[in-house]
Amino acid sequence: MNQGYQQQQYASAPPVGGGYQNPGQYQNNPGQFQNNPGQFQNNTGQYQNNQGYNQSHNQYPGGQGVTQNIREWFTAIDQSGNGRVSALELQAALTNSDWSRFSMETCILMIKLFDRSNDQKIDINEFQALWNYIQEWKRIFESFDRDRSGTIDVNELTSAFNQMGFRLSPNFSQVVVKRYDTTGRGCITFDAFIHACVLVKNSTDSFAKKDLQRKGEATFNFEEFLTIYLNTVK
Repeated sequence: MNQGYQQQQYASAPPVGGGYQNPGQYQNNPGQFQNNPGQFQNNTGQYQNNQGYNQSHNQYPGGQGVTQNIREWFTAIDQSGNGRVSALELQAALTNSDWSRFSMETCILMIKLFDRSNDQKIDINEFQALWNYIQEWKRIFESFDRDRSGTIDVNELTSAFNQMGFRLSPNFSQVVVKRYDTTGRGCITFDAFIHACVLVKNSTDSFAKKDLQRKGEATFNFEEFLTIYLNTVK
């Protein structure tokens, strides 16, 4: 099976330091914790188009240590008191700007990205890394949510993909929105945006391993295709 597309360079997501100038105000910040006494900071900064696919999603940002706020939030979220947070506990704590819960599939995906012990749970250090990761995605999300609706529509998603280095058509963005739209308004919430972008990035990484000449073309046999699909879909 020969597949082609125009993209010859592959993007890393999320780009570090994403932001926007003169941000508007959200009534409710996407990606906030229910038990969080504060909210995300609306940090301004320069959005960086981070090309290349050498950076893994399992890379922990910064190594900044665990903050006191994170310790308090982690304790509140860890309902079992075992020092580890499951996807179910994470879902109970995370909300979008419309106060809808993060989807379970997004919570499972994020746990997998940072779970180094492979027990489908994260400890407090992994939780800090996940929190930093969500903040980076929030900055990116807000930079493309032009109307400050707390959601991303097809045009905004296409712009986001292109800015991150993925040369994808509005038709593809329409497919993504249709797949992840829980609002019924032709748009996706913050958690769905994270899930879709990570899925595109993982698929691109898998494709890039076969696109040795960087022509946007790769050849797979059927079993290789199935293997890539099963390893990519979370």
